[in-house]
Amino acid sequence: MIAITANGPSLDSPVDSRFGRCRYFVLVESEGASACEVVKNASRRLSGGAGVDAVQFLIERQVSTLLTGKVGPKAMRALDSAGIRVYTGTAATVADLLSDFSHGRLTEGDIVES
Repeated sequence: MIAITANGPSLDSPVDSRFGRCRYFVLVESEGASACEVVKNASRRLSGGAGVDAVQFLIERQVSTLLTGKVGPKAMRALDSAGIRVYTGTAATVADLLSDFSHGRLTEGDIVES
């Protein structure tokens, strides 16, 4: 399962560059699939620990890959521990980011915001 951070509830929505405080997670089964589920990020409004809480959500949904803009250091450690691969990049829409991933144009690794 792939999770993409989004500002809205569809593949045509703008990408939300923030991981822990994104508005929505768009979940897809594979690179070429349409959205199979869109979930509001309940962690978004937490006063602290939003990223780590969002990681727990991804674990529960059996997400193996996250596409986003920025990930904080605590969340990145939690994602690494969970075996969730993180790819960062910028794109106009969720569909564009998913396409960039499909074509190998995203960076994998530990790009974090301080």
